[in-house]
Amino acid sequence: LMAFDYPIGTWTVGSLAVIIPALIGGWFLVRERVLAIAQDRIGHTGDFPVVANVPPPRDRKKKR
Repeated sequence: LMAFDYPIGTWTVGSLAVIIPALIGGWFLVRERVLAIAQDRIGHTGDFPVVANVPPPRDRKKKR
C-alpha cells in the first residue's frame, strides 16, 4: 500500500532498494570486528552478573 501513496510512499519503497543492500554490505564490512570484540568478552560479564541471583520467594505463612 505504501507504494501506491504517491509521491512519498513511492520514494520510501524505492529507497529500500538502496537501504537494504547498504545494511547488508555494512554488516559484511564490520562482522569481523564484531566477532573479535565478542571473543574478547567471553567470560567477562562486568560488575554485575548476567543471571541475577534472586533468592527464592518466602513462604507467606511464617512458621513459628
